[in-house]
Amino acid sequence: MTSSQSRRAELATIYFTQIHIEEKLRRDQVSTEDEAIEVYRFVSDQVRKTLETLREPLPEDLPSVASIRKMVEERCKAAKQGNKKIQE
Repeated sequence: MTSSQSRRAELATIYFTQIHIEEKLRRDQVSTEDEAIEVYRFVSDQVRKTLETLREPLPEDLPSVASIRKMVEERCKAAKQGNKKIQE
């Protein structure tokens, strides 16, 4: 799995978890912070168990991705170097 695929899988897992937390909060008419925390923990645990059952990597086991800031800086630097070569 490439790092962009890993990142995509991680984002999908986060989004999936958030959707199901929101739905369970609404469906169960949760009104207190303690209940909301319990729902969050329950749904998150269930998603993690599912990932383990499917033998998918857990988010903390996925390779880290490059910093966006670093990527932008590298591209800007490369673009400036390209412009210098054109001007010469």
